[in-house]
Amino acid sequence: MFGLKRVCGLVMIVLAVAAVGGSAAGAQAAVAPQVRAAKVLYARTLPARLRAHVPLTAGVPLSTGTDLVLFTDPVRMQVHGLTYRMSMFADTTVDQFGSVPQLSVGFDRTSRGVGGRINGLQEHVYGFASTDMVMTADQGLTGLHIDTRRAFRPTRVTMNLVPDDVRSASCRLFYGGTGTQSVAEGTLDSTAFRIHTGTWPYFGTVTTAPQTAIAIADPGCISGGVARGVALGRTVRRYHEPCQGRESIASGSPFGYTSWQAEVGYGGARAFLGAQTESSTTTNLVGHFAVALQSATGMPRPEHSARGAVAKIGTSGNPMFGGSATFVSHRRPSVSKVRVCSVGRNLRRFVATRYRGTLSPDDGAPLTALFDTGGFALERGSALLVIRSYLR
Repeated sequence: MFGLKRVCGLVMIVLAVAAVGGSAAGAQAAVAPQVRAAKVLYARTLPARLRAHVPLTAGVPLSTGTDLVLFTDPVRMQVHGLTYRMSMFADTTVDQFGSVPQLSVGFDRTSRGVGGRINGLQEHVYGFASTDMVMTADQGLTGLHIDTRRAFRPTRVTMNLVPDDVRSASCRLFYGGTGTQSVAEGTLDSTAFRIHTGTWPYFGTVTTAPQTAIAIADPGCISGGVARGVALGRTVRRYHEPCQGRESIASGSPFGYTSWQAEVGYGGARAFLGAQTESSTTTNLVGHFAVALQSATGMPRPEHSARGAVAKIGTSGNPMFGGSATFVSHRRPSVSKVRVCSVGRNLRRFVATRYRGTLSPDDGAPLTALFDTGGFALERGSALLVIRSYLR
């Protein structure tokens, strides 16, 4: 019913909105109008069973087909001695047939190597989707309400966004005509926040609610809107994809339930490993993701010829992975034409040689993603090895 929404992937959206005028955290210090504050204080004096049904504002609902999105600022939390950041994302399309309100909560943490630089990341996302969930807002985002009701018991989220700052602007719509795009920053008034993750000891049932958020109501703008004054850079006359690594191995699908990727960097000194896995039911989804850097010595140059190839994946010094795996191909490769890619402002020509084969975990110490929720070991499957030869 729904796809994995990686919460940490919203960082770029947050930066874009912040560039327009401040951050969600900064909005917490803004002074809300006294009328709105009085309504909030009144609502908070009511019993919890009534508070959820009292709107903070009474306004005109959003027009049909408007995309309504809310994402929260991260909340730092300690989980068994590790520092995690929790963020929440919710979205829906107003009164559109086939659209299902969705909510996801993500927990991410990083690791640091020598010199304090980040060398690894893992994230765990718990998603929920149901037509029984309510997500509504008024025109101009003067009020926004979320209530999962009993759709995901024992998980329950009931909250209102109390806007401290709202920006609205006219825009041209994709299907013609004009509409109004709005962006609101404010605080969250939560009457219920209980996320049952179903994974232990990370993260069990979480009851620490986020405090601040940004909401966006977009009727389908293609130009204009709140961000119309933001400079997006010079027009690119011709695009060249960035140069990728010397070798890469991919298994599974980046859009499927499970995928693995290993790559030696363009300079040949560093490498990275990445893995993701997810499982879902009609209304619930659980996803785990990890990526980390390591020395390229763990991934030596493949042995290859016109009859096949063998490549090794090791994890020495990797903070998020352990074990090893081997790629084997007994097929003739396919060789591309000369292509062009970019390294900064410089262009490089290269030829890509592709081998289709099998990636298998090594006996005794299989390649494993060291998720805090439990290790996830590689299973034997089809894979693709790409060797890029850069020309002088």
